[in-house]
Amino acid sequence: MKTKTTTDTSKNFILLSLCTFILLTIYFVIINPIPIFDTDDWEYIHNIRIPVPMVRVWNPIKVFPEFTQPIISYIGSGIFLPLTNDFCRSLTISHGIFISLILTLYFYEFFILIYKKISSDKFVYIPTGILFFLLHFIIFLQLWGNNKTMFYSYDLTCIYNYTLPTALNAALVMRLITNGGIEYINKNTTKIKFIVVLVWIYFALNSNLYSSIVLAAYISCEIILTALPEILAKSFVFKSFFNKHKIGIYTIGYWLFSHILEKTGMRSGSRVGTIPTNIVLTFINLFKNLLFINVFVLIFALLTFIFWLKKCHKNMSAIKKLIICLFITTAYIYLLSVVVNPSYINRIDVIFSIAFWILMGFMACFAKLLKTNKRYIFTPVILLGSIFMLFSSTSSIFAPVNYANLNYEKNNRVLADIISQFKEAESNGISEIDLVVPEFDTEDNWPIATYGKDRIALALYKHNVIHIKVNVRQMVVSKEKTKELIEN
Repeated sequence: MKTKTTTDTSKNFILLSLCTFILLTIYFVIINPIPIFDTDDWEYIHNIRIPVPMVRVWNPIKVFPEFTQPIISYIGSGIFLPLTNDFCRSLTISHGIFISLILTLYFYEFFILIYKKISSDKFVYIPTGILFFLLHFIIFLQLWGNNKTMFYSYDLTCIYNYTLPTALNAALVMRLITNGGIEYINKNTTKIKFIVVLVWIYFALNSNLYSSIVLAAYISCEIILTALPEILAKSFVFKSFFNKHKIGIYTIGYWLFSHILEKTGMRSGSRVGTIPTNIVLTFINLFKNLLFINVFVLIFALLTFIFWLKKCHKNMSAIKKLIICLFITTAYIYLLSVVVNPSYINRIDVIFSIAFWILMGFMACFAKLLKTNKRYIFTPVILLGSIFMLFSSTSSIFAPVNYANLNYEKNNRVLADIISQFKEAESNGISEIDLVVPEFDTEDNWPIATYGKDRIALALYKHNVIHIKVNVRQMVVSKEKTKELIEN
């Protein structure tokens, strides 16, 4: 029989999760809606991938993003397009809801983590959870506007390729920490829970190397810290150690194997610069990120750390593990960026993997402080300075999610014009057109690249926006379209 306390706690978690989902949905659908715009978006809103890793394709291990993005797109055009009669808006709604669901899971796991590992007092886990949520939106707040949240990315496809996989991995890590490690799924779990966690691990690993390092770092840390004392004491027996930690070892083994799979992909040869130059540039870019952090967040983090050292420094084991995980994650992302592109480590959707450990760590310290003395609830008052920064700019508060930095209305205007050209051809019985698009100052006219003509035509046909196949002979780049749709 459930006690009143247990029932109240369950209600608190339901309410917290519901409020989180509603606020996220409002943000991603209304405040800063995400449009379908660039060439990659057109490809991945219609091309459903079989949910297994594949060799010699563009992205061998990106199962999660390339499986979910088109499915959510079809749900949007199937359910919301008949209601809105607006293709862009219908997909914005469906993707906004799905993104909000994944991020709600991420925040929910943090609520549970604080509740079970630090304090079951609602005056500890609720304020800490709310603050953890807010920090993701104000961490990069600046005076000049066009601010980027922790969930910012260059376009919808990048959100699916980087932001959501990192949130998925981070949520899984918090679930494992809460339950005592990855081996918990072999103990006292039902078959359904066992399958759910295995599927979760599968999609987390088969998502993106920049994201899966979060899970790999945590499991590696657990294995190292468990094996090291036995090795030093000369009591390490591989067979018994393997039997105790086989799920973790298998997981790391597959994660390492995923690098071999990724190496077979066509994208793996796309390297920028030379290794010696990239080592320096990536290092510089890594520390440039500090320049964009909200000064009030930095002050709050510093105060929290100082207070924590004074009051709660005795139990350092959890913090030591977190520091090891942070080091592994940062080192890996640094090296991967050296190999791929030094500018990647400047991307918010990439450093989310690093920021997760930092945010979770110092918010856990804050929860510990609250547990010792409720007066520390006033420490975040320093963050109120962010309100001035939020409304001081004359430009948009939040940066639009697209490469061209266009607001949603202009995005939709361009999209509507493209669709109108296809619909006009359809109504006139024409099966082939020259598609006229705005001109952008890039070699291939990215973000609406000239090589993407077939992607646009096929996406509109598969989503039943047009009912006959209208092929595109060529894409005509037009300055007049730019003036008409973007500059006016």
